[in-house]
Amino acid sequence: MFLQKFINQPDHYLAMTTKFIAMLIGIAAIVSIGGAYALVQSNQPTSEMHADGMKTMGHVALVVYGPDGAIKAYRQTDNLVVSNGDNATVNQMFGVSRTTTSGTIGTFKAVAVGTNNTSPTTTDFKLWGQQGHKVIATTSIATATRGNVVLTANFAAGKITNSSNQNIVEAGIFDNSAANPNSNSTNMFARQTFSQISIGSSDTLQITWTVNIT
Repeated sequence: MFLQKFINQPDHYLAMTTKFIAMLIGIAAIVSIGGAYALVQSNQPTSEMHADGMKTMGHVALVVYGPDGAIKAYRQTDNLVVSNGDNATVNQMFGVSRTTTSGTIGTFKAVAVGTNNTSPTTTDFKLWGQQGHKVIATTSIATATRGNVVLTANFAAGKITNSSNQNIVEAGIFDNSAANPNSNSTNMFARQTFSQISIGSSDTLQITWTVNIT
């Protein structure tokens, strides 16, 4: 009955009805596509929407060997990257001029040890009880981790002790091997304290310092 009435309507009425139906179909298609697009967008990995944050971290391991090559002591701990180290890194990366102990920034490969167990803070710029001279470490990037470097510093017998025993409780990374611990020509990158290690005049010390920028 409805079909018969619809067929018997004037041509202009049929044309208007056809256009109205086509319009409804078009709107339904647009809504459907919009919903599908929103669904695709909502399924994007959340990692793509997060801002990337960079952090510098480090881990230090110390091994003392006796004259016979046997291990006498072992310590390991995470380090604290000091403000001077952060500023020096930013200066080198981006050519800015944030405050550092020395305006001339070298390669951070010099390692020193000391006898002051004052807890590290971000304002540290030196070891507070440095003993002996700094040692230039070798560097390695053999690990697969991105932003990773390993420094290995070997202190020969007598390098720290000057023919007497020393109780080492702190270590740091610097950008040159200046002997004077108070020298303003040296920038510190990181410092850490640890439980006491007694080093004799015939002992050697190996420090392995792993730095990660992630």
